[in-house]
Amino acid sequence: MKNPFKSNKIEEEKEQILAFARTEAEQITKAAREQAEEILHQAKMEAGEIRVKAADALKVEKLALDERQKIIEAKELELAKREEKLQAKFDAQTKNDLEDKLQGFNLGTSSLPTADPLDVLNENLSENKNVAQKKEEVEETVNESEEENELDEIGEEELESKKQAIEFEITNTNFTEKEEDMARIVQHENEEKFLLPNGMVGKAYSEFINFEEYGIDDLAQEIKTSGLEDTGLSFNNSTRLLEGTPTLDGEQVFILSYKLEEDMPTLSKKFLVLINPDPKSLWKNKEPEPGQLFPKDHGVCERELGIEKTVIAASKRGRSHAHNGTFRDDDFKIKITDEKWYIVAVADGAGSAQYSREGARLACNAAVATIEKIIHDQSATLDDLIEDYQKTTDENNTKKVKASLYDIIGKSVVEARSAISEAVKESESSLRDFSTTLLVSICKKFDFGYFVAAYWVGDGVVGIYNQQKEINILGDPDGGEFAGQTRFLTMKEILDGQDILNRIRFDIVEDFTALILMTDGVSDPIFETDSKLKKIEEWDRFWTELTENVTLSNADSEQQLLNWLDFWSPGNHDDRTIAIVF
Repeated sequence: MKNPFKSNKIEEEKEQILAFARTEAEQITKAAREQAEEILHQAKMEAGEIRVKAADALKVEKLALDERQKIIEAKELELAKREEKLQAKFDAQTKNDLEDKLQGFNLGTSSLPTADPLDVLNENLSENKNVAQKKEEVEETVNESEEENELDEIGEEELESKKQAIEFEITNTNFTEKEEDMARIVQHENEEKFLLPNGMVGKAYSEFINFEEYGIDDLAQEIKTSGLEDTGLSFNNSTRLLEGTPTLDGEQVFILSYKLEEDMPTLSKKFLVLINPDPKSLWKNKEPEPGQLFPKDHGVCERELGIEKTVIAASKRGRSHAHNGTFRDDDFKIKITDEKWYIVAVADGAGSAQYSREGARLACNAAVATIEKIIHDQSATLDDLIEDYQKTTDENNTKKVKASLYDIIGKSVVEARSAISEAVKESESSLRDFSTTLLVSICKKFDFGYFVAAYWVGDGVVGIYNQQKEINILGDPDGGEFAGQTRFLTMKEILDGQDILNRIRFDIVEDFTALILMTDGVSDPIFETDSKLKKIEEWDRFWTELTENVTLSNADSEQQLLNWLDFWSPGNHDDRTIAIVF
């Protein structure tokens, strides 16, 4: 087949080769720098995840230590109860003995007990150091009572005064010791702090607070919480769940207070929850420096209604571009012609190229405009060739259709490249500065079905999707010489006639759910690998997710599509562009 592109001037080829050689080293350096920045940013994000895992490990260690502490506290509590019982028994016995003595004071010496009071007191007070001084005072009082002569001289008023003093000291001693014990218990309870599982801002949180695990009596009453204000969390006393959607990051401490009985002091437990920030919030949203060439909106979307199908498209600046304060490099163009042809183009400007955003825009606009013009002039001829091919799918008819597509789509590729070359001259830069991919597709309905053709250079994907039935990828993933590279429209070998011809694919289908073109900013997070790209199950999953967020029949479906492009995918933060014929 005759190559229509051999008429290119030799001088132009030489100029392109020289320009390519001059900028090759510079382009590799820029690409390496961009990749290093992306790796550094990814490392920072992963460091945050490591910190979270470290915090979880510390939590496990803390829980183990808490278990040991609980065992120790249980033993201490058991000993305290035994001591309390012994103290109560001693207090009762001592009080009874002293009351008997006081009663003896009222009745006279004849009613004093025959046994030695000091022996009784010594026996009861030997195990309690807290009342040693009281014992000595009581001894003096009893000794005085045993001296008959002195007893006779004690007046009733003085005797009553001594009696009241003894009763007061006994009561006051017991009350003071109990008050001190209770104060120690309250202080210990209020100083405890327990670590709960980590949460994340914007992500639903729910954690059961097991009262038994944290040493809270099941009969606890007047339960209240404090410290959860404005955190997005709350404690449900009936379910004992700490739940909600956190709104603040950092260490959140809340206090759960309660009483064991109505007239007892208030006890409390402190709980710590580490709320990690939403990873999205770590990304900045900077505006590009003013005064730059070729400014571009951060997000655009369009919609065109046809008789058989509708076309919607959207393009959104990626988080990495927003974080660095650079423009969106992706672009698209859609058109429905008077001849009922659907024309769609998407492009992804190379992130390392200075003016790739303009290269993508020029490529899409020039390609669609060229196809529209040629189809308008040759529509009848193309339609006849397609109908002949559908009737007799032989080698001859295949070559005729391919040759016609070569004249239409191949010409659009050359014109797209020429538009970029003109911009290079005006900006006094190089072709590499305008590097971009280009994906173009045309589609029309015939009586026998839909004819679809496509051209694809670079990464991304063009596919005819038939839900739950089939996916037809109109091309191959286009990698460069090394991993992570791709090919661009600005490369000299892309204009080779045979290369253009090899990249043109076409098919006839009865109908389809959607004809989809997307840049790698969408295809990479959705499909991840080339093998998944060819599986209908993966496309069904993608389509379900898309249509759950975008109501295609709505008048604002293009805006919904633009909003959907903001989906979160760790490690995938490039510009995103997608066009759908449905």
